[in-house]
Amino acid sequence: MDLFRKTPPQTEGVAFKEREVTDGNEYLVYRAATRSAAMSFLRSTPVKEERHYLIVETPSGKDMIMIFDERTSEKLEFGIREALPALAKSTTHCSKCGYPVLPGGRAVPGVKELLLLDELKDKGVGFVCGTCEAAWCPFCVPGDTPDSCQLCGTGMSVVRE
Repeated sequence: MDLFRKTPPQTEGVAFKEREVTDGNEYLVYRAATRSAAMSFLRSTPVKEERHYLIVETPSGKDMIMIFDERTSEKLEFGIREALPALAKSTTHCSKCGYPVLPGGRAVPGVKELLLLDELKDKGVGFVCGTCEAAWCPFCVPGDTPDSCQLCGTGMSVVRE
């Protein structure tokens, strides 16, 4: 179910309040009876598009990367990404979970980068296979071999513009 195409159903302890569109961002705003109800709702409800947000007035929110404190934008925890029933090769969405893979911007010529997986997760920046061109989000690559494609086994690099 795509929450941003229709009003999602009510969840116990969490009630839909309103839909807001501001500067191209879309927010589904809820009220929760308790913080634990809000966190349970945010953990179990996927957000798979950029510039779409779930906000539960506790005040906690969720975008496609993390659950955050809406007042401070501080990360509370990363969102959980459920795997698709089967790997589905895509050049723009993660081949394992289907979430969009964001580019990391331009590489700086001549500068060797040290990339940390948690930093890539914070920004949603993913990888692309140099051989089969499959995209992978930083949440779905194995931590011990994030530079190896799970479809063809060859090398991957950070997605650039």
